[in-house]
Amino acid sequence: MSPPGSGHGSRPSPASTSTATPTPGSRSGPRATAAGEFRVPAAFTNTQRVDLGAQLDVGRLGKAVLGDSSGLAAWLTRIAPIDVAFGRQRGSSFNLATDLPGLSYRLGLGGMDMFRSVDGQLATSATQSATFTAGGGVTPGLGLRVTATYRETNNVAWTLRADDQVPLRSRIQDWPNGQVAWAITPSKQNIGRILPRLAAQVAYRQSETTSEQPTFELGGSVVTRHDRRDAQSVASLTLVGGIPC
Repeated sequence: MSPPGSGHGSRPSPASTSTATPTPGSRSGPRATAAGEFRVPAAFTNTQRVDLGAQLDVGRLGKAVLGDSSGLAAWLTRIAPIDVAFGRQRGSSFNLATDLPGLSYRLGLGGMDMFRSVDGQLATSATQSATFTAGGGVTPGLGLRVTATYRETNNVAWTLRADDQVPLRSRIQDWPNGQVAWAITPSKQNIGRILPRLAAQVAYRQSETTSEQPTFELGGSVVTRHDRRDAQSVASLTLVGGIPC
């Protein structure tokens, strides 16, 4: 049962998923372990994904709290359901391992540290990507509709450099990002006899990308930023007989 005020309730994924693909063997020959044994190097990978989502119906929540006869509750029905979502994916790969990973790695249990290192061995590469989005809209009246969406993605990739892992980070943020649409059907007693429908739309989006890459100097890094702004406007008229112009 969905809680009061939520359109469809929360929408979490049934569970985080993970897959492990052990691949015994490698182009390199056998390697000696600490105990003096010789084993064929193993290569294996793993991925884990989590998706969560929720929707809040503000109009329904207002009626539940304020009552159906409330003027404020009636106005809140003009607000479209607010959607919120979060997704995260992790993965790593190991080469030239002396043994296959344990059960915790195969099942994708634990945090990012588990993907970066198994039994003291550093991953050849490890990645994590997390995305958060939120969006909604409102219809204030007079044929207007306003919508907005926020989106942020954070990525980090660890690569093996000598005997250590170095992170490559990036962040993408889309905000502000929205549009204002207007559509009206004039009365046929006046201009509506000639122009049955008037419509216009204005959209704007700003995206900022930030990247950070470490240098070979101790503690040094290079940060780059890129901004992009897009604006678009459209207007249309519909004449008698459905002829657009």
